[in-house]
Amino acid sequence: MNCRGHAKRQWIVDHYRVKPEAHLPLLNGQTKRSDAGQVIENNYYVFKAKNNLDNVLEVIQCGSAAARDFLDLLHLPPLPLFNPLSAKRPETQTGDIMDVSAGRIVERNKNHWHPETRQLYNAIMWIIMLFDGKPNTPIFDIKTAVEQGKDQRLEDKYFKAVNTILQRILQYAHARTLSEKIAELSKVNEFRPEMCQFDLIKNRLSVLVDAQGNKLDLVIYF
Repeated sequence: MNCRGHAKRQWIVDHYRVKPEAHLPLLNGQTKRSDAGQVIENNYYVFKAKNNLDNVLEVIQCGSAAARDFLDLLHLPPLPLFNPLSAKRPETQTGDIMDVSAGRIVERNKNHWHPETRQLYNAIMWIIMLFDGKPNTPIFDIKTAVEQGKDQRLEDKYFKAVNTILQRILQYAHARTLSEKIAELSKVNEFRPEMCQFDLIKNRLSVLVDAQGNKLDLVIYF
């Protein structure tokens, strides 16, 4: 959705219900164009916008400057930046995000997450970032549920659902698993190892049973 210029963004906010959905870094090897007209060079936002008259959904992808303007117009704080890169880029916001301290990247409020749920959230954000996930799709619905239950051990259905989503999208990505896709990108990006680990999810899925107690032979795509 075209959002070039402050006047256009004001018009969008006046005529649409706009909500920020994701705040992501641009990885080396990725090219993304902002709906504000420029090529994205650093971090970017994904917004959803529902028309006030007919509820038609539009998606806005824009760089940091346009995103800040939207957030100011909406009177909203910035979203946490999901950043798996080992070298922090200049933009740093407050909250449960990556920050730099004494040359080390730390994560605030890390202990508020259940370990399995944290890995599932990381996997969801990787999917959105690598495969251009769009708001009002199942991956964003699961993201909302995971954020709401981040300190809990979530039900099996969320892990199975994300595994199914990976099965569908990886066939077009020339990779067998999410880990394989990340390894491919690691040739030109340096990632934080803990952001690329899905061992708890794999263990969880490997022992699932059906209603009769029979082990499910799931193909795991994490």
